[in-house]
Amino acid sequence: MTMDLDELKQAWTQMQVRVDRLERADAQRTSRSALRGIRVRLWLGEGVWAVLVAAAAAFWSTHLDRPPLLLAGLALHVYGVVALILGGVQLRALAAIDFSAPILELQRRLAALIRLRARCSLALGLPWWFLWLPCMIVGLTALSGVEFYEPVWALSSLAVGAVGLAITVAVARRIAARTPPDRGLPRLVDELAGRALVRAARETDEVAGFAAD
Repeated sequence: MTMDLDELKQAWTQMQVRVDRLERADAQRTSRSALRGIRVRLWLGEGVWAVLVAAAAAFWSTHLDRPPLLLAGLALHVYGVVALILGGVQLRALAAIDFSAPILELQRRLAALIRLRARCSLALGLPWWFLWLPCMIVGLTALSGVEFYEPVWALSSLAVGAVGLAITVAVARRIAARTPPDRGLPRLVDELAGRALVRAARETDEVAGFAAD
């Protein structure tokens, strides 16, 4: 009877190991798929931003005698360079993820990547309250060949952008204050980081919890 119990315990342990391996393999497969999509989009974005940076440089370098056009081109140039840098930082973080590492390490890396992508999304998104103005100036001037700039319109547009940014921040803080902690900031971070990546991270969390149990 004692032997039978030992064999039963051994079989149960082996079954748990197999289930853990299957769950881990599934979490890794989901994570690989999500990260592959992110990597492709990031590389495509790097290519697009490189072209835009070159175009912005060509624009402002030919309008050195027109400060408004020079500043508009430089603003887009600097923004494009920042976008390239942030894309490179994210690609480096992706490359650092080792799927053969322990599940807890994979869990930590995915969580760090989620936070990084959320921060990058905010850093690149909020400036558009102002950047749409130089984008219009540069785009319409380049397409039409006629200088698209009027001081009063530009200043009023910047003022509207400042008000819009202030309202956005105020509304975001108010919503965060009224939303339960488990649905507020984490949910915003999830949306900014990307649903596929978040889903992969949650599956990895479940595997980690299963392994801990």
